[in-house]
Amino acid sequence: MVTLEQEVSRIRSRQVEILTRLDAVQVYLTDGDRGMEDWVAGRLDVSRPTAHRLMTLTHTTDPWHLQQLAAGRWGLDRAAFLVKLAATGASPDLIGQAATEYSLGRLWGLIDRRRRLDPLSEQASFESRYLVIQPSLDESMFRLWGQLYGIDGQTVDKALRQRAGEFPNLPDQTQGQLLADALTAVCADSLTGGSEDHPGRAVNVAEVFVDANLAAPSFGEAGSPPRRDSGSDGPPSPRSSVI
Repeated sequence: MVTLEQEVSRIRSRQVEILTRLDAVQVYLTDGDRGMEDWVAGRLDVSRPTAHRLMTLTHTTDPWHLQQLAAGRWGLDRAAFLVKLAATGASPDLIGQAATEYSLGRLWGLIDRRRRLDPLSEQASFESRYLVIQPSLDESMFRLWGQLYGIDGQTVDKALRQRAGEFPNLPDQTQGQLLADALTAVCADSLTGGSEDHPGRAVNVAEVFVDANLAAPSFGEAGSPPRRDSGSDGPPSPRSSVI
């Protein structure tokens, strides 16, 4: 059993080497994932904590941790925890002691106690939050980007992933597209009162007006502009075309 676990550690070490190169070229952007941890969790079919620990090792500048993992002396969890312990400013003696004498539970507790967050850093993180929504000139596309404080970001992330989990699985749909649909659905919910069967959930009713004189020669690409009610605060009806 121990020999098999040592072999697992060696394989994890090889994965870390490959992920280091993939992270350098930001491979996750091609699939719309929010970061390498999401990409690793999806591609390797591992839990988010496992993906996080793999990526923690790709970011270390001390080869000692990777050498111990490659030699099978440490498992993935211990190697990642010791990288985190080193990041807290622990002395080499403490790191060496923790590597050989501490259980994983005690090691994690040590890391948790040594974390530092001064008031100025916490205030700066909170005040740096922002959200930008940039529409194109014809409002056919909108770009969104920003930054959220820790607990706010966790709240948004949890809400979107929870809502995305209610959607059916569609072929070729990326994680980024799924989260975009979830964000739209949550916002639509807040703009409607829902129905008796689904209180608090959006009820969308679309009205499509087609100008046949424009639609026919353009094969349905023109003649059906998005409808915007004058004085309405609600979103425009979805665009539809008739062929």
